[in-house]
Formats: sequence, structure tokens, C-alpha cells
Amino acid sequence: MACLKQRISDGTVLRLIRMWLEALVVEPGQGGASPRRERGPPQGGIISTLLANVYLHWFDKIFHRRDGPGQWANAKLVRYADNFVVLARYVG
Repeated sequence: MACLKQRISDGTVLRLIRMWLEALVVEPGQGGASPRRERGPPQGGIISTLLANVYLHWFDKIFHRRDGPGQWANAKLVRYADNFVVLARYVG
């Protein structure tokens, strides 16, 4: 939520996102809704792509910093929507 608060100033939108993250989950065959025991959105959830991109924005910035792995390891970062691949050569 801290990353979201840096980018979103509308408190109503932040409350909606928090409610979405705290929503009960209905599992097939479990007999009703239950609170999730893990943090973050459920895998495959509609909001997970949005939140992943908010996080990956900062990951991308740190990766390409002067002291980041993009520089010292000569690594490449390839992003696919809410996923990424790091390419680096191992010299051992």
C-alpha cells in the first residue's frame, strides 16, 4: 500500500484497493467464503496485474541504477506486462 500511496492521492481509490485485498475468497468445495491466510491478491486475481506493475516500476528503476545489477552484472531486464525475466551471463 505504501507504493500505491506514493502514486495515488485519492483516498477513495486507496480504500477500494484495500477492500479488494482484504476481500473474502470463495474456494470451490470449501463450503463458503473464508479469509485468505496469505498476503497480497490471490494469484490470477484481476487486481494482481495492476499491483505487480506498481511494484515492478520500482524494481525496474533500482535494477537500472548506476549501482544496480543492470550495470555491475551487465544484466538485462525484459518485462512482459506483470512478469519479468533477468538475463545475465555466468562467468565462473
